[in-house]
Amino acid sequence: MDTNFHCTLADLMSGPKWDNLVKNTEGYDPLLKSALITVLRQEIDRFNHLLSVILSSLRFLHQAVKGDIILTEGLEEVYDAFLNRRIPLLWQQHSYESCKPLGSWVSDLTQRIDFFSTWADNVTTCIHLRFGIPAPSPKENKMLETMSTETSKRDTEDDEFTLYHPRRFWLSGFFFPQGFLTAVLQNYARSKGIPVNSLTFTHQIISTNEDTEEYLSNVNRKQGIKESAFKGSCQLEDGILVFGLYIDGARWDPIANTLQDSVLHQRFYCIPDIHFLPKQITSETKHLKSDEQPSKHTMYYECPLYRTSQRTGTLSSTGLSTNFITSVNLLTSEPPTYWVTRGTALLCQLDD
Repeated sequence: MDTNFHCTLADLMSGPKWDNLVKNTEGYDPLLKSALITVLRQEIDRFNHLLSVILSSLRFLHQAVKGDIILTEGLEEVYDAFLNRRIPLLWQQHSYESCKPLGSWVSDLTQRIDFFSTWADNVTTCIHLRFGIPAPSPKENKMLETMSTETSKRDTEDDEFTLYHPRRFWLSGFFFPQGFLTAVLQNYARSKGIPVNSLTFTHQIISTNEDTEEYLSNVNRKQGIKESAFKGSCQLEDGILVFGLYIDGARWDPIANTLQDSVLHQRFYCIPDIHFLPKQITSETKHLKSDEQPSKHTMYYECPLYRTSQRTGTLSSTGLSTNFITSVNLLTSEPPTYWVTRGTALLCQLDD
Protein backbone atom coordinates (compact mmCIF):
# COMPACT_ATOMS: atom_id res chain seq x y z
CA MET A 1 0.00 0.00 0.00
CA ASP A 2 2.77 2.42 -0.93
CA THR A 3 1.82 5.98 -1.79
CA ASN A 4 3.49 9.20 -2.78
CA PHE A 5 1.41 11.61 -0.70
CA HIS A 6 2.83 15.04 -0.05
CA CYS A 7 0.87 15.03 3.22
CA THR A 8 3.25 13.41 5.70
CA LEU A 9 2.32 11.62 8.90
CA ALA A 10 3.60 14.59 10.92
CA ASP A 11 1.41 16.98 8.89
CA LEU A 12 -1.62 14.79 9.43
CA MET A 13 -1.09 14.34 13.18
CA SER A 14 -0.35 18.02 13.81
CA GLY A 15 -3.51 19.26 12.09
CA PRO A 16 -6.80 20.15 13.83
CA LYS A 17 -8.66 17.27 12.15
CA TRP A 18 -6.47 14.74 13.94
CA ASP A 19 -7.13 16.35 17.34
CA ASN A 20 -10.85 16.31 16.66
CA LEU A 21 -10.78 12.68 15.60
CA VAL A 22 -8.93 11.59 18.74
CA LYS A 23 -11.15 13.72 20.99
CA ASN A 24 -14.40 12.40 19.49
CA THR A 25 -13.37 8.74 19.49
CA GLU A 26 -14.65 6.83 22.50
CA GLY A 27 -12.81 3.89 23.98
CA TYR A 28 -9.65 2.35 22.57
CA ASP A 29 -9.15 2.78 18.83
CA PRO A 30 -6.27 0.66 17.43
CA LEU A 31 -5.40 3.34 14.89
CA LEU A 32 -6.07 6.76 16.44
CA LYS A 33 -5.01 5.90 19.98
CA SER A 34 -2.19 3.49 19.17
CA ALA A 35 1.09 4.10 20.95
CA LEU A 36 2.80 2.63 17.89
CA ILE A 37 1.73 5.64 15.81
CA THR A 38 3.49 7.92 18.29
CA VAL A 39 6.61 5.75 18.17
CA LEU A 40 6.50 5.78 14.36
CA ARG A 41 6.38 9.56 14.24
CA GLN A 42 9.25 9.85 16.76
CA GLU A 43 11.38 7.45 14.75
CA ILE A 44 10.73 9.39 11.56
CA ASP A 45 11.72 12.63 13.31
CA ARG A 46 15.01 11.04 14.40
CA PHE A 47 15.80 9.81 10.90
CA ASN A 48 14.89 13.17 9.38
CA HIS A 49 17.29 14.86 11.77
CA LEU A 50 20.06 12.40 10.92
CA LEU A 51 19.49 12.92 7.19
CA SER A 52 19.61 16.70 7.61
CA VAL A 53 22.97 16.39 9.41
CA ILE A 54 24.32 14.14 6.64
CA LEU A 55 23.12 16.38 3.81
CA SER A 56 24.39 19.60 5.40
CA SER A 57 27.83 18.12 6.15
CA LEU A 58 28.12 16.81 2.56
CA ARG A 59 27.09 20.19 1.18
CA PHE A 60 29.65 22.03 3.30
CA LEU A 61 32.37 19.49 2.47
CA HIS A 62 31.68 19.94 -1.23
CA GLN A 63 32.02 23.71 -0.85
CA ALA A 64 35.24 23.32 1.17
CA VAL A 65 36.82 21.03 -1.44
CA LYS A 66 35.98 23.61 -4.12
CA GLY A 67 37.58 26.32 -1.98
CA ASP A 68 34.39 28.31 -1.42
CA ILE A 69 34.55 27.95 2.38
CA ILE A 70 37.22 27.06 4.94
CA LEU A 71 37.91 23.39 5.57
CA THR A 72 37.19 23.24 9.28
CA GLU A 73 38.44 20.57 11.65
CA GLY A 74 35.00 18.94 11.66
CA LEU A 75 34.82 18.82 7.86
CA GLU A 76 38.35 17.45 7.70
CA GLU A 77 37.29 14.63 10.04
CA VAL A 78 34.38 13.83 7.71
CA TYR A 79 36.76 13.77 4.74
CA ASP A 80 39.25 11.50 6.55
CA ALA A 81 36.41 9.18 7.55
CA PHE A 82 35.42 8.77 3.90
CA LEU A 83 39.00 7.90 2.97
CA ASN A 84 39.09 5.26 5.72
CA ARG A 85 35.59 3.95 4.95
CA ARG A 86 34.24 4.64 8.43
CA ILE A 87 31.27 6.61 9.73
CA PRO A 88 32.16 10.27 10.44
CA LEU A 89 32.02 11.22 14.12
CA LEU A 90 29.51 13.96 13.35
CA TRP A 91 27.11 11.41 11.89
CA GLN A 92 27.65 9.02 14.80
CA GLN A 93 26.66 11.71 17.28
CA HIS A 94 23.22 11.95 15.68
CA SER A 95 22.84 8.32 14.67
CA TYR A 96 21.90 4.94 16.13
CA GLU A 97 24.62 2.66 17.49
CA SER A 98 26.43 0.68 14.80
CA CYS A 99 29.79 -1.00 14.27
CA LYS A 100 29.44 -1.28 10.50
CA PRO A 101 31.91 0.24 8.01
CA LEU A 102 30.68 3.21 5.99
CA GLY A 103 29.42 1.31 2.94
CA SER A 104 27.42 -1.22 4.94
CA TRP A 105 26.15 1.53 7.22
CA VAL A 106 24.75 3.51 4.28
CA SER A 107 23.01 0.39 2.92
CA ASP A 108 21.58 -0.30 6.37
CA LEU A 109 20.39 3.30 6.71
CA THR A 110 18.64 3.03 3.33
CA GLN A 111 16.79 -0.09 4.45
CA ARG A 112 15.72 1.58 7.69
CA ILE A 113 14.37 4.61 5.85
CA ASP A 114 12.53 2.38 3.39
CA PHE A 115 10.97 0.39 6.25
CA PHE A 116 9.69 3.44 8.13
CA SER A 117 8.58 5.36 5.03
CA THR A 118 6.50 2.36 3.89
CA TRP A 119 4.99 2.03 7.36
CA ALA A 120 4.18 5.76 7.46
CA ASP A 121 2.63 5.62 3.98
CA ASN A 122 0.38 2.75 5.06
CA VAL A 123 -0.79 4.60 8.17
CA THR A 124 -1.39 7.86 6.28
CA THR A 125 -3.35 6.08 3.56
CA CYS A 126 -5.53 4.20 6.05
CA ILE A 127 -6.35 7.42 7.91
CA HIS A 128 -7.36 9.10 4.64
CA LEU A 129 -9.52 6.15 3.62
CA ARG A 130 -11.10 5.43 6.98
CA PHE A 131 -12.06 8.98 7.94
CA GLY A 132 -12.57 10.46 4.50
CA ILE A 133 -9.87 13.08 4.91
CA PRO A 134 -9.15 14.49 1.43
CA ALA A 135 -5.64 14.23 0.02
CA PRO A 136 -3.68 17.42 -0.76
CA SER A 137 -4.25 17.20 -4.53
CA PRO A 138 -6.90 15.87 -6.98
CA LYS A 139 -4.37 13.40 -8.37
CA GLU A 140 -3.81 11.91 -4.92
CA ASN A 141 -7.56 11.81 -4.25
CA LYS A 142 -7.94 9.72 -7.37
CA MET A 143 -5.16 7.46 -6.13
CA LEU A 144 -7.06 7.06 -2.85
CA GLU A 145 -10.22 5.98 -4.68
CA THR A 146 -8.27 3.31 -6.54
CA MET A 147 -6.61 2.09 -3.36
CA SER A 148 -9.92 1.97 -1.48
CA THR A 149 -10.95 -1.07 -3.52
CA GLU A 150 -7.61 -2.76 -2.88
CA THR A 151 -7.88 -2.10 0.85
CA SER A 152 -11.41 -3.50 1.10
CA LYS A 153 -10.18 -6.74 -0.51
CA ARG A 154 -7.31 -7.00 1.95
CA ASP A 155 -9.64 -6.32 4.86
CA THR A 156 -11.32 -9.67 4.28
CA GLU A 157 -7.98 -11.47 4.55
CA ASP A 158 -6.14 -9.52 7.27
CA ASP A 159 -7.11 -7.98 10.58
CA GLU A 160 -7.24 -4.20 10.86
CA PHE A 161 -3.86 -4.04 12.61
CA THR A 162 -1.94 -5.37 9.60
CA LEU A 163 -3.65 -2.95 7.21
CA TYR A 164 -1.46 -0.12 8.45
CA HIS A 165 1.23 -1.75 10.62
CA PRO A 166 3.89 -4.22 9.46
CA ARG A 167 3.03 -7.88 9.72
CA ARG A 168 6.49 -8.49 11.14
CA PHE A 169 8.57 -5.82 12.85
CA TRP A 170 12.23 -5.17 12.13
CA LEU A 171 13.35 -4.35 15.68
CA SER A 172 16.90 -3.78 14.48
CA GLY A 173 15.78 -0.79 12.41
CA PHE A 174 14.61 1.35 15.34
CA PHE A 175 16.57 4.22 16.84
CA PHE A 176 14.94 3.42 20.19
CA PRO A 177 13.71 -0.21 20.22
CA GLN A 178 12.99 -0.10 23.95
CA GLY A 179 10.37 2.57 23.31
CA PHE A 180 8.77 0.44 20.62
CA LEU A 181 8.48 -2.58 22.93
CA THR A 182 6.97 -0.38 25.64
CA ALA A 183 4.43 0.90 23.10
CA VAL A 184 3.40 -2.68 22.31
CA LEU A 185 2.72 -3.25 26.02
CA GLN A 186 0.82 0.05 26.22
CA ASN A 187 -1.45 -0.91 23.32
CA TYR A 188 -2.20 -4.27 24.91
CA ALA A 189 -2.90 -2.63 28.28
CA ARG A 190 -5.29 -0.11 26.70
CA SER A 191 -7.16 -2.76 24.73
CA LYS A 192 -7.61 -4.96 27.82
CA GLY A 193 -8.11 -2.15 30.33
CA ILE A 194 -5.27 -3.25 32.61
CA PRO A 195 -2.24 -1.40 34.05
CA VAL A 196 0.78 -1.42 31.75
CA ASN A 197 3.13 -2.01 34.71
CA SER A 198 1.40 -5.36 35.28
CA LEU A 199 2.59 -6.66 31.91
CA THR A 200 5.69 -8.37 30.65
CA PHE A 201 6.64 -10.26 27.49
CA THR A 202 6.70 -13.98 26.95
CA HIS A 203 8.60 -15.24 23.93
CA GLN A 204 8.20 -18.03 21.42
CA ILE A 205 10.40 -18.87 18.44
CA ILE A 206 8.25 -19.28 15.32
CA SER A 207 10.15 -21.55 12.94
CA THR A 208 8.95 -22.09 9.37
CA ASN A 209 9.81 -24.67 6.73
CA GLU A 210 12.34 -22.17 5.36
CA ASP A 211 14.28 -22.07 8.63
CA THR A 212 16.62 -24.98 8.02
CA GLU A 213 20.01 -25.25 9.71
CA GLU A 214 21.71 -24.29 6.45
CA TYR A 215 19.45 -21.26 6.00
CA LEU A 216 19.96 -20.01 9.57
CA SER A 217 23.73 -20.39 9.32
CA ASN A 218 23.91 -18.11 6.26
CA VAL A 219 24.27 -14.72 7.97
CA ASN A 220 25.60 -13.08 4.79
CA ARG A 221 22.45 -13.51 2.75
CA LYS A 222 20.69 -10.33 1.68
CA GLN A 223 17.55 -9.69 3.68
CA GLY A 224 14.51 -8.30 1.92
CA ILE A 225 13.45 -6.08 4.82
CA LYS A 226 10.47 -4.47 3.11
CA GLU A 227 9.15 -7.77 1.76
CA SER A 228 9.65 -9.55 5.09
CA ALA A 229 7.87 -6.80 7.02
CA PHE A 230 4.88 -6.04 4.79
CA LYS A 231 4.27 -9.09 2.62
CA GLY A 232 2.49 -12.30 3.55
CA SER A 233 -0.09 -12.90 6.26
CA CYS A 234 -0.07 -12.67 10.05
CA GLN A 235 -2.31 -14.88 12.18
CA LEU A 236 -1.42 -13.48 15.62
CA GLU A 237 -4.27 -12.46 17.91
CA ASP A 238 -2.00 -10.54 20.29
CA GLY A 239 1.61 -9.44 20.38
CA ILE A 240 4.03 -8.92 17.51
CA LEU A 241 6.46 -10.89 15.37
CA VAL A 242 10.07 -9.68 15.36
CA PHE A 243 12.45 -10.70 12.59
CA GLY A 244 16.03 -10.04 11.52
CA LEU A 245 17.88 -10.84 14.77
CA TYR A 246 21.14 -12.79 15.14
CA ILE A 247 22.52 -14.99 17.90
CA ASP A 248 26.13 -14.93 19.06
CA GLY A 249 27.73 -17.93 20.76
CA ALA A 250 25.00 -20.47 20.02
CA ARG A 251 22.55 -21.55 17.32
CA TRP A 252 18.86 -22.32 17.21
CA ASP A 253 17.92 -25.89 16.31
CA PRO A 254 14.72 -25.62 14.23
CA ILE A 255 13.99 -29.32 14.65
CA ALA A 256 14.43 -29.65 18.42
CA ASN A 257 13.34 -26.02 18.97
CA THR A 258 16.09 -25.40 21.50
CA LEU A 259 19.42 -23.65 21.80
CA GLN A 260 22.40 -25.71 20.68
CA ASP A 261 26.16 -25.21 20.55
CA SER A 262 27.58 -23.43 17.52
CA VAL A 263 29.30 -25.39 14.81
CA LEU A 264 33.09 -25.14 14.91
CA HIS A 265 34.47 -21.90 13.38
CA GLN A 266 31.04 -20.25 13.13
CA ARG A 267 30.18 -17.60 15.70
CA PHE A 268 26.99 -15.96 14.43
CA TYR A 269 23.66 -17.41 13.28
CA CYS A 270 20.33 -16.00 12.19
CA ILE A 271 17.41 -16.77 14.45
CA PRO A 272 13.80 -17.37 13.29
CA ASP A 273 10.98 -14.93 14.00
CA ILE A 274 10.24 -14.32 17.67
CA HIS A 275 6.70 -13.84 18.95
CA PHE A 276 6.66 -11.15 21.65
CA LEU A 277 3.41 -11.79 23.53
CA PRO A 278 2.30 -9.46 26.36
CA LYS A 279 1.14 -11.28 29.49
CA GLN A 280 0.13 -10.15 32.94
CA ILE A 281 2.84 -10.82 35.50
CA THR A 282 2.00 -13.89 37.57
CA SER A 283 3.98 -16.59 39.31
CA GLU A 284 3.97 -18.49 35.98
CA THR A 285 5.21 -15.65 33.80
CA LYS A 286 7.94 -14.39 36.12
CA HIS A 287 11.40 -15.21 34.85
CA LEU A 288 12.67 -18.36 36.41
CA LYS A 289 16.06 -18.26 38.05
CA SER A 290 18.58 -20.90 37.10
CA ASP A 291 18.11 -22.79 40.38
CA GLU A 292 14.30 -22.67 40.05
CA GLN A 293 13.97 -24.39 36.67
CA PRO A 294 11.27 -27.06 37.16
CA SER A 295 12.66 -29.68 34.76
CA LYS A 296 15.20 -30.24 32.02
CA HIS A 297 12.51 -29.96 29.34
CA THR A 298 11.24 -26.55 30.43
CA MET A 299 14.49 -24.70 31.11
CA TYR A 300 14.83 -21.21 29.67
CA TYR A 301 17.89 -19.07 29.12
CA GLU A 302 17.24 -15.39 29.74
CA CYS A 303 19.17 -14.28 26.67
CA PRO A 304 20.19 -10.59 26.53
CA LEU A 305 19.47 -8.68 23.33
CA TYR A 306 22.03 -6.03 22.32
CA ARG A 307 22.10 -3.47 19.55
CA THR A 308 25.65 -4.34 18.41
CA SER A 309 28.28 -7.00 18.96
CA GLN A 310 30.27 -4.61 21.17
CA ARG A 311 27.61 -5.02 23.85
CA THR A 312 28.89 -1.87 25.54
CA GLY A 313 27.34 1.55 25.87
CA THR A 314 26.82 4.40 28.27
CA LEU A 315 24.90 3.93 31.50
CA SER A 316 21.28 5.01 31.07
CA SER A 317 18.87 6.35 33.67
CA THR A 318 17.51 2.82 34.11
CA GLY A 319 20.90 1.62 35.35
CA LEU A 320 21.41 -0.49 32.22
CA SER A 321 23.71 -0.04 29.24
CA THR A 322 22.26 1.86 26.29
CA ASN A 323 23.39 -1.07 24.12
CA PHE A 324 21.12 -3.45 26.02
CA ILE A 325 17.51 -3.67 24.78
CA THR A 326 15.75 -6.48 26.65
CA SER A 327 16.01 -10.16 27.56
CA VAL A 328 14.41 -12.96 25.54
CA ASN A 329 13.62 -16.32 27.13
CA LEU A 330 14.90 -19.11 24.88
CA LEU A 331 14.14 -22.79 25.42
CA THR A 332 17.23 -24.85 26.25
CA SER A 333 18.09 -28.40 27.26
CA GLU A 334 21.18 -27.12 29.07
CA PRO A 335 21.21 -25.16 32.35
CA PRO A 336 21.11 -21.39 31.78
CA THR A 337 24.56 -21.06 33.35
CA TYR A 338 25.90 -23.07 30.40
CA TRP A 339 25.03 -20.23 28.02
CA VAL A 340 26.06 -17.52 30.46
CA THR A 341 29.57 -19.01 30.51
CA ARG A 342 29.66 -18.90 26.71
CA GLY A 343 28.44 -15.32 26.57
CA THR A 344 25.48 -16.22 24.37
CA ALA A 345 23.46 -13.17 23.33
CA LEU A 346 21.06 -11.95 20.67
CA LEU A 347 22.19 -9.09 18.39
CA CYS A 348 20.27 -6.63 16.25
CA GLN A 349 23.03 -6.31 13.68
CA LEU A 350 26.42 -7.68 12.70
CA ASP A 351 29.56 -5.66 12.00
CA ASP A 352 29.80 -6.18 8.24
